Amino acid sequence: MTVCIGDVQVGVRATDPSLDQLLRDLLAAHIRPDVDVPTNYLVRLADAPKNRRATGFHLLHHGNSVVLRTRDLERLVQGLISHLDSNRRVDDGVLRAQAVALVGERGALVAPAILRQHLAQVERRLNVRGVRIADPPWVSIDWQDRVVLVPKPESDIDWSAMDRVSDLAPSTHTDPAVPPGRYPMTGWAFLTAEPGSPPSRGQAIAMAARLTSAPASMDLQDSLDALTHLMRGVEPARLVRAEPKTLAAPLLELMGAG
Repeated sequence: MTVCIGDVQVGVRATDPSLDQLLRDLLAAHIRPDVDVPTNYLVRLADAPKNRRATGFHLLHHGNSVVLRTRDLERLVQGLISHLDSNRRVDDGVLRAQAVALVGERGALVAPAILRQHLAQVERRLNVRGVRIADPPWVSIDWQDRVVLVPKPESDIDWSAMDRVSDLAPSTHTDPAVPPGRYPMTGWAFLTAEPGSPPSRGQAIAMAARLTSAPASMDLQDSLDALTHLMRGVEPARLVRAEPKTLAAPLLELMGAG
């Protein structure tokens, strides 16, 4: 099906007919039946476990990448809606970073987007220490208050259809999404090739500028001023590129959950 949110049309496909109908009911206000576009998002329902190789994970694919894996179908559907809703063009004054938000007891850490490529190796290690990965495709930052925003979808969604989710894939595994809200930003971890001391504030601003888009109301100088203000109260850190399974430990340490 073709879904139009904001001014962007995307193709959404589900591997299960009942799940496809559920998504159609949820997104009815945005479906364009007279338009046909390639599949951008594939929602893959976990196969019933028939052998030891069955993973039991539902998957959300964006293009060739898995951007969400969970045993909780409700989180998967909410994650799809979060991605679709991100296509709305709203000049709300916040910065948007090509990164991932990790949320724990002490607040939120902005981490490299590459983590989404290694969810199978990283996410469970984070979860058991009380750290969760937020599902939106980028990180929204209120630079003035130094807060990471996990937005509530504002698109016209028929949420009553969510009542049928548990009937499609009953599971004893609960894996709730990070709730919408404002989370104090405790740091920003930048991916580098070599170990070393944390980046200076100037280096952090330069690296953040390459990853960040500013609202249309800001010119280049405004966005640099915003990043400068942000970095005065946020700890920059260095995350060394390494084997995926070793990435969780330094992230937990940075979040005080190691």
